[in-house]
Order: sequence, then C-alpha cells, then structure tokens
Amino acid sequence: FSISSAQLNSRFDYNYYSPENRKLIANLMKLKAVRLCEVAEIEKNKSNRLKQNEIVEYVELSDIYTKSFEIINSTTLPTNDLPSRASYELKTGDIITAVAGNSIGTRKHATAYVTEEFNRAICTNGFRVLRNFKINPFYLLYYFQSDLFLKQVFMYRTGAAIPALSDDDFSNILIYLPSQNEIEKISSIVEKGFQLREMAKNEVEKIKVEINIEHITNRCT
Repeated sequence: FSISSAQLNSRFDYNYYSPENRKLIANLMKLKAVRLCEVAEIEKNKSNRLKQNEIVEYVELSDIYTKSFEIINSTTLPTNDLPSRASYELKTGDIITAVAGNSIGTRKHATAYVTEEFNRAICTNGFRVLRNFKINPFYLLYYFQSDLFLKQVFMYRTGAAIPALSDDDFSNILIYLPSQNEIEKISSIVEKGFQLREMAKNEVEKIKVEINIEHITNRCT
C-alpha cells in the first residue's frame, strides 16, 4: 500500500499506517465512537502519599490477572523504598490499564478493576488510572479486552525494547458505544462476575478459619 506525504506525521512504522488499522479507525469514527478522555477522567497527578513516611501497598503490572480484570497481589513497602516508577494512588472503583510493556495491545494486556482491598494502594506509572466515568465502568472493562481497543493500542504503541503508549494517544483511543440497552446488558454480566468471585473468596476464607493449627492441636489433646 502507499500513502501520500500529507498523511505522514512523526510516525514511520507499518502498524500505524496499515490499511486494516486505518479502516478500523474510519469505521469507529463513522459509528460516532468517542475518545477515551470524553468518558473517563485520566489521573495525571502523583499521590501525596509518596511524600509521607508510611507503609503502602504497591501494585505492579505483574500483579494483574488479565483474564478476570483482577489485582491479585501487591507488595507492602515503606514509601522511601518504593521504586521511582511508583506514582498513582488507587481508589475503589477505579480502572487501571497498562500503557507500557511487551504485552500492551495483546490478549495479555493488563487491565483491572480496583476493589476495596486495594483502596489507597500505589501503582506503577506503567498503568493509567481511570475514574469519574461518564459511562458504566464495567462496560469499559469489557471494551478494554476487545479487539477494538487492543488493535488501537498495538497501532499506537512505540518502542522496541519496552513498548509504550503516549498519554495523547491513550486519551484519544476511540470507544465504541452501542445502544444503552447493550451497554447495560454487558455491564451487568461483567459486574455479576465480580460479585460471584467475591462471594467465592469469602467462602474460601471461612474454610481457612475453620481448618488451622489450633484445630489440629485441639483434635490431638
């Protein structure tokens, strides 16, 4: 394929100009898709907790289970031992999604919903934090694992050693909005999945309480 010089910008990579990707963008615009920054606030300020001498939970890219949008781990650290990339404070109900790393734009792209367990945790600047949504956040979670989103991320990412997505490109990613009924139907299914997982976790915790060292000791005396 070929493109005119008028279509060139600072990018010279194939993915950015490929006919398949350009057609995707054109189709999304035709269907009146909106920019990501129009449906959610993207946190840009580092947490004030980083200036305090306290213990925090730190969330890395590897702490995400991508198949279920979950944060499954965090590291407890004093703020003065945090890596330089530690940046944003999380709040319950936020969505975090990766903007750096080899997996961005692939099926292993890290996206997660922040539950109460990780409220006030600090995350790496390899994530962007989204909040104050103008659409149902559970639909956005679903969309972030769709090929509509991943194709755009892969198209915009730059860098060979550690691929990354610029803030401008991230905020301008197009979000397709179907009918309100479809959005609510999808959102309900995703939200129900979170509720069921929380119920399952609570049941497992009950078992841990019932079978422990004290239980064995009592049985043997």
